[in-house]
Amino acid sequence: MTDTKEDLARREAPCFIYEKEEIVRRCGILKAALPDVQFLYSVKANPFDPVVRTIAGEGFGSDAASSDEVQKSIRAGVPLDRIFYSAPGKTDFDIRSSLGFCVFIADSIGEVGRIAAIADKAGVRQKIGIRVNPAFGIGGAAPAPSKFGIDEEQLPLLFQIVRNLKSVEVTGIHIHLKSQMLDAGLIADYHRKCFDLAERIAKDYGITVEFVNFGSGIGTVYNDDEEKPVDLTVLSKAFTEIAAKNRETLKAALYIETGRFPTCRAGTYYARVVDKKTSRGVTYLVVTSGLNGFIRPGFAAMAERIAANGAASGLEPFYTTKNEFRIEALPAHPVGTNETVTIVGNLCTAVDVIAEGITLPTLEVGDLVAVTNAGAYAATLSPTRFSSHPAPQEFLWEGSRRN
Repeated sequence: MTDTKEDLARREAPCFIYEKEEIVRRCGILKAALPDVQFLYSVKANPFDPVVRTIAGEGFGSDAASSDEVQKSIRAGVPLDRIFYSAPGKTDFDIRSSLGFCVFIADSIGEVGRIAAIADKAGVRQKIGIRVNPAFGIGGAAPAPSKFGIDEEQLPLLFQIVRNLKSVEVTGIHIHLKSQMLDAGLIADYHRKCFDLAERIAKDYGITVEFVNFGSGIGTVYNDDEEKPVDLTVLSKAFTEIAAKNRETLKAALYIETGRFPTCRAGTYYARVVDKKTSRGVTYLVVTSGLNGFIRPGFAAMAERIAANGAASGLEPFYTTKNEFRIEALPAHPVGTNETVTIVGNLCTAVDVIAEGITLPTLEVGDLVAVTNAGAYAATLSPTRFSSHPAPQEFLWEGSRRN
């Protein structure tokens, strides 16, 4: 008898199930809309090996945020020249172990020096990109200090230093200011400014820019009732113009990081009801691995309680918007009644809450709760070691097959 996805969830909960068909479909949306761009999968969004292999199979490179993610990308079959290692605070071990296996994106002037010293000892000349914190913000906002990148104002000092380093050559520009944007006009304006900056850097410092990485920014919808998808036709038009300009000037490879776009809506988290109780008029469903299985629903409730206006900001990737998850009841047998419940996890903390005062079909011990939008920044963010419970399993669903 062929398994269904729900059959798998009933056997294995708590677990995450990612749908391969949906991941491939969403990769296809990006490729069709932006044919002049090469894409880098943001591995940190969902580093599950079968997911990384699936996206690599769609021809995407990797945006790696650690030396382990560099190795994970290699195992997935990503070509070495399409693995871009961009993160602050790379250690000497990270640099040594990744040298020759990726394209480094240096995050500070000091890091450029460390890469140079390690490359010099290895007897190689290393091409690198630099992450720039530009002198512009999104939508006309003022430039801000950041833990990420080298301030645009510091570039004269950087290139003065680089000219005296024999073992590194700056050949790429990386800029990333904001994730999870849904306003195509803002994203397009940001992309134009990024390319203009790359052109200025090439001209002002006499370097050959071989690639421009525009970072991420293309968001995915969490709340279907209040959010609209990014209008990719607007981005396509903008990038057609950028690509034409690039063919006349830099002739560089153009990259965009995917962020959570391919995976977020392809994942569902399943937790099993292990207890049901009533306390002073409130019915509680206690499930396995709430906060420690999938932290974002609990974090969202906590953030909204703290925020004065009921909404929070600046908390990515832990929180995106109000009502960002749909909670579904999966009773073992059909029921004809609903009830209002508070769904909590089995940790010894009062903040382990998935949903408060939600009305669902009546559930009993052994039934399942499903949480949508669990394909990105889900298993990878959650504090799975809290109270030493077993971590939820992960599965890639391929119709009747799983990996």
